[in-house]
Amino acid sequence: MTPEAAVPDQRRAPADEESDGPSRRLAALVNRTCWDAIPEAVRREARRSLLNFFAVALGGCTDPTLSAAVRTLRPFRSGDLASLVGRTERFDVLNAAALNAMAANVYDFDDTHFPTILHPSAPVAPTMAAVSPAGMCSDSPRITSWPLP
Repeated sequence: MTPEAAVPDQRRAPADEESDGPSRRLAALVNRTCWDAIPEAVRREARRSLLNFFAVALGGCTDPTLSAAVRTLRPFRSGDLASLVGRTERFDVLNAAALNAMAANVYDFDDTHFPTILHPSAPVAPTMAAVSPAGMCSDSPRITSWPLP
């Protein structure tokens, strides 16, 4: 037996063989959670957070800096499945999520509203806004996942 054969293979298992990773655990939680099972106070804050994101994104979507970013990223887009908040251009999901995040932060109004100063929408809402019209997310799991960990 060679020394290499005596050492167990330490490589990670392919993703489909990992059943207990954090992404799978979160997906399982979202899958088994119903919107009605989430406390009303949490649902209210989730709705407020989404409203906050869309309000600031719509406010910034026509700013010249965002238009410059759209022109800059256009040659690099790899598809047109995803939407930009308040704009007609279509992009791939990655660039649309980035542009949606930029639109929401053009004026940083969210920093002036103390109850949402923690930016609960910043990491998730831009992507949700990008993929929703493409039919990549159904309404129930998407909105249910919003207030979860």
